[in-house]
Amino acid sequence: MSKSRLVELLAKRASREITLLEQQELTMLINNNESYALLARSFDVLDTASIDVAGIEEKDFETRWSSLQAKLPKDEIALKSKYRNRKSFGLIRYGLAAACIATIMIAGIRFIKQQNHPLSPREENIVATQRGSKSYTVLPDGTQVWLNADTKISYGKSFGAGSREVTLTGEAYFDVVKDASKPFIVHTEALDVIVLGTAFNVSAYKGEKHTEATLIRGSVEVSLKKYHNKKVMLKPFEKLSVQNIPDSVTKKGQAPQQEVPMLTLSKINKMPQDSGSVETQWVQNRLVFANSTLEEIAAQLARWYDVDINITSPELKQTKYKAAFDNVTLEEVMQSLKFAGKFNYDINNKKITIFSN
Repeated sequence: MSKSRLVELLAKRASREITLLEQQELTMLINNNESYALLARSFDVLDTASIDVAGIEEKDFETRWSSLQAKLPKDEIALKSKYRNRKSFGLIRYGLAAACIATIMIAGIRFIKQQNHPLSPREENIVATQRGSKSYTVLPDGTQVWLNADTKISYGKSFGAGSREVTLTGEAYFDVVKDASKPFIVHTEALDVIVLGTAFNVSAYKGEKHTEATLIRGSVEVSLKKYHNKKVMLKPFEKLSVQNIPDSVTKKGQAPQQEVPMLTLSKINKMPQDSGSVETQWVQNRLVFANSTLEEIAAQLARWYDVDINITSPELKQTKYKAAFDNVTLEEVMQSLKFAGKFNYDINNKKITIFSN
């Protein structure tokens, strides 16, 4: 594995564009190579620092390295003696340059977030994506979060100090750092997910028919808000789907109408190469539809590609599809669905109309 690949993965992590598989690759690289681990750490400690590496010479390296090691934890300073030879100098010099690039990107990202999402009177931190984009972030406790398109998570300024709670609108994949004394809680409009340390996916888009929690690893407890806080324990590769019932349907202290199903608990299929499930393929930038209606597919495509989709035929809306797409354009997706579903469509700027042949 070349140093350039390491730096590429570090830069992706810094710019919040790393996928789950890439993060797993990066973790393996760092765990198996001490010099790579030191470089990875340099990205973190230089998060708020700036180093001018233009024209840096080897004779200046000791001064620069002394400045860097002052920012490193003591256990990593002990590694210094291993990397003072000329061969390792090139590696660390390369890492310093890359770290500066990442620092610039991080500073830009933070500036944009501060401009678009200033802290509220409750001093909440907000990470959000727009339609047509995804993001990756690391919470203060080290928990990794992948955000799907049109998603927002928020958490208090004191996150990790006394509790670990986030509020989610949209869809996110969480890889939670284990802390038995501080359960990690994801709040959505329909349910709360309570964990200690695990990996799971939550889909809670406003206007969608269901809110879903899918467990990949560990165990979680799901508390259903509109069903008298009924609690359900999930096992790995189980999915809980909850009907989103409008407030007008249920009144406080009353059960929902019987014709509205409360919830569905189902097993999900594990994807090959340990890449999660159908529900988490979006983290790998893959569109996977497993017996999904065209109406459900249209909602997902609208978020992924930042378009508006109108299906004129009620019958077409309920047509179901099984399909998988890897890094394809909207046109390619629409063409494939068209041939399989025998419908036609028009594209006018960002508006798509689907109609029967």
